[in-house]
Amino acid sequence: MIRHVRLQVTGVVQGIGFRPFCSRLSDEIGLGGSVRNTTAGVVIDLYGDPEGIDSYIERLQTDCPTLGHIQSITIVLDERIDDTRERPFEILDSHGSGGEHTLIPPDIATCSDCLAELRDPTNRRFRYPFINWTNCGPRFTIIEGLPYDRPLT
Repeated sequence: MIRHVRLQVTGVVQGIGFRPFCSRLSDEIGLGGSVRNTTAGVVIDLYGDPEGIDSYIERLQTDCPTLGHIQSITIVLDERIDDTRERPFEILDSHGSGGEHTLIPPDIATCSDCLAELRDPTNRRFRYPFINWTNCGPRFTIIEGLPYDRPLT
């Protein structure tokens, strides 16, 4: 028997590299499932052994990306299932659900790594005025809607 858990995560969890973090964490622990942005935050589905899922939930809180802040993790589904097939972990397309709205991180000053790329004539981002990545750059000023995805920035 394996366990299937659905988590609703709220807080500053969009625009900070949270979904790739969730994917890397599931690979490290050996869980299958998926993650997607919603207007209320992030929804994570996990499939695996109970100890692995408990470890995942704990590490979500302790290893959250630098700019992130988890306000709450709600287990909205917890079931044991007979299906033991292997499931990869996937980052799914975002889903607008209406209702609640997630927190958007503030704009963050350009970091030293990005400044080095900006000033290096051999770098493809040399003098690129919109340089940013998950640890720095605009967030609040560029978003046009939720969930936080490229088409809405």
